[in-house]
Amino acid sequence: MPFCACRTKLGEKCKHRAASGSRFCKRHEGCTVTADELDTVEVDEIASAGKRVIDKLYETVRVLQEERNLYESKLSNIELMAYTESDGTPAMDSLADKVIKEIYRRG
Repeated sequence: MPFCACRTKLGEKCKHRAASGSRFCKRHEGCTVTADELDTVEVDEIASAGKRVIDKLYETVRVLQEERNLYESKLSNIELMAYTESDGTPAMDSLADKVIKEIYRRG
């Protein structure tokens, strides 16, 4: 004896046995949406929603990569300025050494 071909209010397949000579159990005799029809619709909707989510994720990744590249460029410029003397020659001391010297100089 096959199971009922209808869906419950929560969208799950009915777990009752179909009545003799029918595709539905006694509770779902007037059912208009069968599990098979709903499965086909759900698969299409899930595939469509999944594609939209993936497209959105790719766009987010692209934007984040652009921002990362921008900030890396800014950081590189800041580091270059920190390790260059005011006259444009390379600084001999690291930024940390300069800070330590300034702390000792101030007492």
